[in-house]
Parts: sequence; structure tokens; C-alpha cells
Amino acid sequence: MNCSIDSLYICVDDLERAIAFYEDFFEIKAKDKTKLGAHFDLGGFRFHLFAYREVHENHVYGSNCLPSVRFENVETLKKKISGKEICFPLTKIGKNWVAEFVDSEGNHIEVYARIQEDWKEDKSGLLENLDRLHSTDMGLERIRKNLSLSDDTKDVVAWCREQIESKDAEISREGKNWYVRKDGIEITVNAHSFTLITAHKGKK
Repeated sequence: MNCSIDSLYICVDDLERAIAFYEDFFEIKAKDKTKLGAHFDLGGFRFHLFAYREVHENHVYGSNCLPSVRFENVETLKKKISGKEICFPLTKIGKNWVAEFVDSEGNHIEVYARIQEDWKEDKSGLLENLDRLHSTDMGLERIRKNLSLSDDTKDVVAWCREQIESKDAEISREGKNWYVRKDGIEITVNAHSFTLITAHKGKK
């Protein structure tokens, strides 16, 4: 099956109030604001706010659909939910710290962070998400230039994915990034969004 989920909508009673709430929560500005809504671009995933009253739709708030937001560590997670209405307390579940809060409009939002010890020891956190690997046009051009990739290398993301999947690659998690070292190069991948940030030669 060739499909993916790259966006979601949540309904809001007060659009301006909701925009202010999520601009503070995500620490980025909302995009494409209209009377019907706005959205946030989260590493290529679009999180939409929908002013359903503008089209006279009925809506019931609740937890039947639960957006889940990942943070790079539990310390950041705790700061983001501080002062918010908690509907599920911070709990260790498997390899994650998980909590839920209620937003300004009554929606339930899940937040989670991988337990750091597991991230450091388990490189599958990167390998199992290689389908999410991406970069910006500027980032791809930077990688191509830094590594002197030829024009024959049409897909820089695919080339980087191949290096990461190699059995000779050394993978480590340091803070918010994954670092992949192979054959004298180092590839840096954001551990939250799986964005290819950069790559360099001469790293041993």
C-alpha cells in the first residue's frame, strides 16, 4: 500500500484563541490564516485548526481522535505541559514518557518523549523511520556541495538513506540529533522531524 498521513484537522470554537494557544505551544507562527482556519507546519506535517462554526457544522469535543506530539526529551515535554489542564498524567509506557492535556478549545492532545537511555542504545529509532527522511532544497544543495556528489546522484535523500542503512554505518544519538558516520563522512539528522540537516567529509 502506497499511502501516508501528512496532516490532521482539529475543530476550534475561537480561532484567534486557538492560534495564540498553539503558537505558544509549538513556538512557531500559524500559516495561511483565513476565517475558516490556519495551520502549523511541523517538519512537513500540517496541523490544521478548523473554525467549524463558520460553515455551521456540528461538533462534539472529546478524545476519540488523539493527536500525538513528540518532544526530544522529557524535560522539554514537562515544560510544554506546565500550567495546562492534564487529563492523563505523565506516565512511563514502554520506551516512552506519555501524557495528555486539554487545549484551549477542549481537544485532548497527547505528548510523548522517548526515554533517553533507549534512544542512546537503540539506533532503530532512526532506522525504523527512514521513510520520514527529508530535507529542504537548501539543505539538499548544501549536502551535495559538502560531499561533492556528482550530478548522477539525482536523489540526495535516497543516497543518504542508503548510507544510513549500510551495515558499516556508525549511528549515535546526541541530544536532539542523530549522527551517522561512514567512510569518512558524517550525516546529521534531526531526531524529532527526521530532517537531513547537513553532511560533511572528514569526520572519523
